[in-house]
Amino acid sequence: YKKELPRVAAQQVKTGKKVSDKNLEPGDILFFKTNGGKTNHTTVYVGNTLFINASSSKGVVMSSLKSPYWKKSYRYGVRVKKS
Repeated sequence: YKKELPRVAAQQVKTGKKVSDKNLEPGDILFFKTNGGKTNHTTVYVGNTLFINASSSKGVVMSSLKSPYWKKSYRYGVRVKKS
């Protein structure tokens, strides 16, 4: 990204516009609720249901929105205006 994003998910969501699941494009930011009530995890969508994910146990990995864990945790996607 050429645009600097805030560090926390709650602020990142305010930097773009929500997009529907069927309109996700590579580069969109995906938001997940992985523990409790707040959206607390973000990833970068790369296309074809895949996204780049920073895992605390495995490092940086490729994951899929079709995975039961991520499917359950997925909240929405946001498109950040490119600068």
